[in-house]
Amino acid sequence: SEYMGFENTVVQEYITNPMLIEGRKFDLRVYVMVLSVCPLRILFYQNGLVRMCTEQYQPPDEENLQCQYQHITNYAVNKYNDNFVFNTNAKQTEQGSKRDFTFLNRWLTKNGFDVDLVWSGVHDMVIKTVISAYRLLSQTYRSCILRDDDNGMSCFEILGFDIMLDTTGKCWLIEVNHSPSWAVDTPLDLHIKSSVITEAMKLIQLPGERHPPPPRHSGGHADRGERLRRAAHNKRNFLEYRTRFEDQTMSGFIRLYPKNDGSHKKYDRFLNPMVVVPYEPPPPPIPYPLRPPRKRLSEIKSETISENKSISQSMGA
Repeated sequence: SEYMGFENTVVQEYITNPMLIEGRKFDLRVYVMVLSVCPLRILFYQNGLVRMCTEQYQPPDEENLQCQYQHITNYAVNKYNDNFVFNTNAKQTEQGSKRDFTFLNRWLTKNGFDVDLVWSGVHDMVIKTVISAYRLLSQTYRSCILRDDDNGMSCFEILGFDIMLDTTGKCWLIEVNHSPSWAVDTPLDLHIKSSVITEAMKLIQLPGERHPPPPRHSGGHADRGERLRRAAHNKRNFLEYRTRFEDQTMSGFIRLYPKNDGSHKKYDRFLNPMVVVPYEPPPPPIPYPLRPPRKRLSEIKSETISENKSISQSMGA
């Protein structure tokens, strides 16, 4: 009951055994692109930011708990500390309070971690996180895009995942930013963020014709069932084209879902029951308090006459 007054509150579990680099906590800013919703296509950018605290880590106690520079990895917090080291060269990532994944992979290897295993855990977490929101995403998408011949490429999103690692190399999701910052305060920011945006624009094929036009079928007006069959055929052809195009275009991104080798199918048990989601209309709005029905003018006059008669009778009495 003592916590009932906290309405706008975020509760997070504190990671008690964080992985430390040079004695400091850090987190990872990972860029994930949801290229399409129906069907689901998830891309992962292989470089990102390692954002480090600016004070040596000490387990939290009453004395140091308020020292944000020890416990909070946010760049927006640490950049105001005098110990923050701005990176001045995007190619020199061994120093500074912001580094990249190339540095991280070298550091992990040097300290005895299996780099592939660490990133496999990150990829698994990203896929499961997106799938956890897929029901709402697909329902919203289908309610907005009503064309039978839609190829699923009518929208995309670049997400910013904030991830921490513990001393065992296990990844922990801190939060997902649906609108990550694209500010470029250092050369490293500019190098990574511009690369993400540039390749994303290539993948959605801007400017010009985004996708090859679907083949036209001759012969009268087809019923809805026939149109849906044609649309499904066109969609299969389009997805084959998309896969070839992405494989030829991607240099920084990799596709997490679906995989060419079929390894993504282990996630289908979470996804398949939600692929076809009937549209659920929102609940009806709560009605305002009912007002008494308006009276007709004749009723008002009748009541007024009755009241006047009552008053005159009472005065006569």
